[in-house]
Amino acid sequence: MFNSPSMQSAYRARYPQVRDVRIDFIRVDQARQWMVEFSSIPPCQEYLEKYLRQLCLRAFRKDVFAQIKPFLREESMVTALAGDTPLCWPSVNQALQKQYRPPYIAGGNRMAVKSIDVLFTWLWEWRDGHLERKGWKEKPYRMLYQQSFEIITLIRGKDAARAWKKKLQTSFIRSHWLLPYPQNHSFMRKSKEAGQVMWWSSVHRGLDRYYQRLSRYGPLPRPLPASNIKHHPEDHWEQSRPFLDFMDYTVQPEQRLVHLSEADLYQQLQSLQVIYNNQAQPRGNREADPSPLIYDIPEIIRYHTDRGPQGPMEGWNMTTCTIQIRKALDEYGIRQHYQQNLRCLRQRPSRPDYCSDSQPEPETGHDGEDDMTSDEESLEQKQLQQVKYIQQIETQMYKCICQDRELWQQSGLHDSTIKLYAPKLRRLPHHEYSILPLLTLKKEPKQRPVAFYKPHR
Repeated sequence: MFNSPSMQSAYRARYPQVRDVRIDFIRVDQARQWMVEFSSIPPCQEYLEKYLRQLCLRAFRKDVFAQIKPFLREESMVTALAGDTPLCWPSVNQALQKQYRPPYIAGGNRMAVKSIDVLFTWLWEWRDGHLERKGWKEKPYRMLYQQSFEIITLIRGKDAARAWKKKLQTSFIRSHWLLPYPQNHSFMRKSKEAGQVMWWSSVHRGLDRYYQRLSRYGPLPRPLPASNIKHHPEDHWEQSRPFLDFMDYTVQPEQRLVHLSEADLYQQLQSLQVIYNNQAQPRGNREADPSPLIYDIPEIIRYHTDRGPQGPMEGWNMTTCTIQIRKALDEYGIRQHYQQNLRCLRQRPSRPDYCSDSQPEPETGHDGEDDMTSDEESLEQKQLQQVKYIQQIETQMYKCICQDRELWQQSGLHDSTIKLYAPKLRRLPHHEYSILPLLTLKKEPKQRPVAFYKPHR
């Protein structure tokens, strides 16, 4: 087949990549067989959909690093080409040879793409009809993505396949922050000045503020665990700005399932099947998981936040209460996150943590106090004081809301404010003057029966 030394040499050089691509397609087909076998077990279907998402995202990382293979350091080559190196600025910068650092970030007003959603469509989709991909539209990751979509469409229907696409896009945006900047004829365009490949840097100012605040308590984990991804914002991502060129954090990608053997995957599916068949709760009424907290500190007018509240708390109006409870809840959430980091540091494995996207987050209650360090004990006391402070503000808000509703004769007044803080307040101990019961639940209007008649002709 390869009858010349040069062709044989080229084949041997690319054989590991060819072999990995073949294995990935075999895995997708195996997932298809399992989806058919466990088609009546929803938890198994969800598990396999997650497996396919992780497989496609890792294939994307493989193709990106294969594209820049000549620029990689020898010691970073194996991990990067296996798709285990995160696509974040610090990890990519470390993987590159010295002469190719730092990564060249695309910018300027003449950029063809200025939205992460458009970039995702260009990199992943195939039915948009107006974006050209000559020479790279059949990248292995794109073929795996299309094949996975078609399998889910065939077995679970078009709606389920679209939902799977959306979840992949969400995970991609939340965890892949340094991306190839393509052009019509090339997967990664090169700058005319330096001749370097160009990267799209995805930034989120609210998430960056959150991690900056968290780092005040102590050093952040490097890399950040994949369990953080579900807490990252989905919206308001931007291309790099002069004041924020890149996210200076590395987050471990979700890839636990792709590191399991075929036997372990099948065993997990069987376990899910047994649990589903033996569950006592009616299958149609399974409680939804509570929505995770989002690590996002939005930018607000500094005039209101820099000045302290005027006078005693008993005299605060609704505006002052709203500003102060937002600050107090943000501080409580960041401290809680730092508590989790302290506990994880004591249990951190020496090898890469490929399971962190599925492991439950450590509780921050009173269990295991004997093992707590002095830092944790001090922080625990501060958290108890913070909860008390939040409840005091909430009590004043309760009074303000009741007074305003009575004054203006509007039962739903301030409902939008209560809804804004409800997800965080629900995670705190309930107390007598919680504002959550004041939330007005609107009744769905009764639908009138429609009279059908056949017109006379």
